[in-house]
Amino acid sequence: MLVLNPLTEDDITTIIRRAVENEERGLARFKAAISDELMNRLAHLSGGDARVALAALEAAAAATPPDAQGVRAINYETLIEAMGRAQFAYDKGGEEHYNLISALIKSLRNSDVNAALYWLARMIEGGADPVFIVRRLCILASGRYWPG
Repeated sequence: MLVLNPLTEDDITTIIRRAVENEERGLARFKAAISDELMNRLAHLSGGDARVALAALEAAAAATPPDAQGVRAINYETLIEAMGRAQFAYDKGGEEHYNLISALIKSLRNSDVNAALYWLARMIEGGADPVFIVRRLCILASGRYWPG
């Protein structure tokens, strides 16, 4: 079994710094600028997950308008807003897609309305296809999803 342990905050800070400086695959072409203090805060808030940190960094850079020199100086407010969006990122074709629909269905089967609304909101906010959601809910309602 492969266990993925959380990265340290120093590791995440290094990854963020590389992403900001890399012109080929990073954000250097956007001239993104982030202070060391904000990098450390982002590393802390990411919870050891570099994907969350990079998604938030990219969203913050995209949401920051460039100044006269073309530099996108990321500020605290933009970073926090982007961090919230990164936590709700939704991978329509990947494993997270099925994890979220599974969590929604399990919440409904357990009659946990608040949890079901949370998982549904995560999927909708992330851009899930409403037809997919309705199809899975119809299967659940028909009893074919869980035999027995």
